Amino acid sequence: EHCSWLGKEAFSTIQAACFPEFFALQISGCLLALGGRLRTAGFDLAANFALAALVLGLVNILVLGPISMPLMLKLYSAPQTGSSAKDEALLPAKEARKKFGMVHGISMLVDLVALAFTAAYIVASAVNPQ
Repeated sequence: EHCSWLGKEAFSTIQAACFPEFFALQISGCLLALGGRLRTAGFDLAANFALAALVLGLVNILVLGPISMPLMLKLYSAPQTGSSAKDEALLPAKEARKKFGMVHGISMLVDLVALAFTAAYIVASAVNPQ
């Protein structure tokens, strides 16, 4: 995994810092493509694909990102103890990991679908360039 030499906490911090810029670039690119398509061909199938990718990018940056950041911080602030009550101490970390994993998985799925819509936009624009 990419975090093996850097450490999970440092890798996650860097990744969390880069994600807003990534999603901002994704949204900007989709917005630019949508605007260009609307100008040249109107609101056709390709424009619908670009709009869908734009909306999914907005969902990631405005909804899922703000939900996942506190969950990630909670994951790393969970107490790490080696006491005899190990199962009780690991319970918050286990729940935090589960919640973060779920939100992160949804975010990745949304991003993958946005990528598919972007590819569909490219194909639809190439088929019907106008």
